[in-house]
Amino acid sequence: MRTVNVSLVHETVSLCFDRVLTILGERTKQVIYDYLRRRGIGREDVSSRFEEVELLLLQLYGQGGRAILIGTLANLCDEYSIPLNLSYSDTLSNRLAQLTENILMQKLAPKHFRQDSDTRTFEDKTGAYAGWTN
Repeated sequence: MRTVNVSLVHETVSLCFDRVLTILGERTKQVIYDYLRRRGIGREDVSSRFEEVELLLLQLYGQGGRAILIGTLANLCDEYSIPLNLSYSDTLSNRLAQLTENILMQKLAPKHFRQDSDTRTFEDKTGAYAGWTN
């Protein structure tokens, strides 16, 4: 099984961003990705350049752009089963950094990754195997 690492968190942020844009519709999704690409930000760069993405979406949609990123963070928190609680930080990019640090410290795996992984040999934190395994 692949270990939980920064690249998995970045992939998950990109997936969550894509999910939020899909809700807005294919045309809007394409416009946003084109706008970001013209500014040098690819789909895979959303997590690492989150603050820049926030500024660009604010330019494009005003406070609606911030709603897209809040939806992305909410989706990310749902993936890792952790609370969003935006009051812990002053900016959305700071909150993403805090969430990423929390995810890495606790070695959490996102739901989509757990569903794709083989769960027959999962261990709990004490080293005991799950009851349904042989």
